[in-house]
Amino acid sequence: MTKTLAALFACLIVSLILLTTTNGSAQSIATCHENTTAPPAAPYRWAPASEVHIVFTPGDFKQAELAAFNKALEIWQQELSRPGINIKLVNDGTNLSGGNRSIRVSRKDD
Repeated sequence: MTKTLAALFACLIVSLILLTTTNGSAQSIATCHENTTAPPAAPYRWAPASEVHIVFTPGDFKQAELAAFNKALEIWQQELSRPGINIKLVNDGTNLSGGNRSIRVSRKDD
């Protein structure tokens, strides 16, 4: 399970790096496997100065895992705050109520 989370983090980090360094063009990531370590639909792109809301499916992750996700989002936010990008990541935790969510993170049982 931790290997799956690590692979998911790696895919997300690589995707965000590619997004910021390739001007948002679609990229194929050989290490990601659909519906296992990557989302079933991709790529995701946001315009500069966008706000990206991230929500986690309630009950899918332990508090320590949610804390790890939050730390990763803080690290990504540093890179995405650069001039010309200025994308804001908003961690909505497990709060599914409210408006449109840009990313919903859930765990699929194998």
